[in-house]
Amino acid sequence: MKIKKQDVGKQCLVKYDDVGRVEGIIVEAEPDMDYIKLFLFHDHTLVSETPDMVIEIGDYVKPN
Repeated sequence: MKIKKQDVGKQCLVKYDDVGRVEGIIVEAEPDMDYIKLFLFHDHTLVSETPDMVIEIGDYVKPN
């Protein structure tokens, strides 16, 4: 999936082989970066992943 800078702050689904789909929010995305930063809701962590791990993008959200 093509991630744009405007997608920062949007909820997304991330596909992992070992745990399935995980909900998160896109924290940082730059067109020239190979990785994007995501905040994952299930364990409250920041991770760096490749954009192809994101399988769906939703609306803008704010984490609590």
